[in-house]
Amino acid sequence: MKAAELREMTDAELLLKEREFKKELFNFRFQVSTGQQMNTSGLTATKRKIARVKTVLRQRQLAQAATLTKTTATPKTEPKKVEPKVEKKAPAKTQTQAKAKNAKSTK
Repeated sequence: MKAAELREMTDAELLLKEREFKKELFNFRFQVSTGQQMNTSGLTATKRKIARVKTVLRQRQLAQAATLTKTTATPKTEPKKVEPKVEKKAPAKTQTQAKAKNAKSTK
């Protein structure tokens, strides 16, 4: 099944197709493991079918979200200006504090 065919389907139909392909994959795996099926290329083909369905569903989901954001978009505001950090310097020592420190260190 081609992606163009899948795009023509509704979301509900796509979900049914996905479920159908998953059942097909389960049955195919079962047949391969029991030895009823020797050709394993069907596993890859079925996985790709599931991936195509999921891709179409996701594309629709993203398109819907994009239309919602366009309709409810707020006007752009300028980013806040960030002030550079200024290091705080310790207050200058007074002469009496300096004398007291020197007096302690000489004792």
